[in-house]
Amino acid sequence: NVKYLDGAAASGGFILSLARTGVLFSLARVALDEGAIWQYWLLKFSYVGVAFGLSIFVSTAYEEWIISVFSSGKGGSIHFFPTVFKANLAAFLVGGLFGAATLLPERLKSPNFLVRTFEVLFGPLG
Repeated sequence: NVKYLDGAAASGGFILSLARTGVLFSLARVALDEGAIWQYWLLKFSYVGVAFGLSIFVSTAYEEWIISVFSSGKGGSIHFFPTVFKANLAAFLVGGLFGAATLLPERLKSPNFLVRTFEVLFGPLG
């Protein structure tokens, strides 16, 4: 017996997560403008994490619904949520790692990349 999340609760959670992402993004911009690099990165990873979780949840819920509709036929309801969640998580991680691996050499080739990185990391220390 599978218990579903109420549509109103799911919609409310989606809206709150979207608002949370916007607030964290705005706070990260303020931290960057003030030169608070550590707070900026903490807030940046926070809003990216919320957005990542939101996108995984939405795509998994939609795909699970579509798969269960087409696979149930006359035999009743079939649920694939854990399997679809794992597949989506793997696809997001592989895609993200591939993107990072392809962009990193370009970033390292750019002039003053390491100098700028050291200034950002160690500048606040003096």
